Amino acid sequence: MAFAVFFGFVFFGLIYLYTKTRDTWNWKKISLWFGGSVIALILTIVVAIYADSLKSIVPTISTTISSFDGITLGDKLSEVEFKKGKLKKHADTKPSDEDLYEVSSNSGIYVDIATKLVTGIYIDCSNYQSSKLNGIGCGDSSESIQNKFKGDISALCEPDDTKDKGDPLRVYDVPKYGVRYILQKNVVVGMVLRGKDFWTENKTKWVACK
Repeated sequence: MAFAVFFGFVFFGLIYLYTKTRDTWNWKKISLWFGGSVIALILTIVVAIYADSLKSIVPTISTTISSFDGITLGDKLSEVEFKKGKLKKHADTKPSDEDLYEVSSNSGIYVDIATKLVTGIYIDCSNYQSSKLNGIGCGDSSESIQNKFKGDISALCEPDDTKDKGDPLRVYDVPKYGVRYILQKNVVVGMVLRGKDFWTENKTKWVACK
């Protein structure tokens, strides 16, 4: 009731003001300015109220990703261990210029043996998590990746000499945004972040699919 009385006074006040100033004020400009301000205010309120719903409607803009869970490509191993605690190094008999360290049950880092700098960040989907990189995450299909990135993808398969008896793996590389998606049975089972050097020097074991 109080609001109705208030807006009634405002309405009649504006009418009175208009009758007194219509010959001296530019009411067309005043109306446009007032209307625009009201619309902007309404839109601001709507966005504030429905922000979470709008996120699912507005498509995610793809960007280059270089960090995950507080770790950034190029970080020193010592700095990562200061933040995350002592890391366990995976045993690997294959010749490599990188070591793989486990950060958590869902993630790990590749570290250059010579420089002790983080060269890659691995995200594991075996314990399903909701993390997404540029809108693609655990459980998504190759079709989702293709629809998202279109011509920016390179699809690669395992070379014959490294295949095991399990279901075949395939990677969908998106060098433009620094992301590799690892798929098995057509769903994402892992994701890897890599820097520019990895893509330009083609440091990968994967080959063109036959």
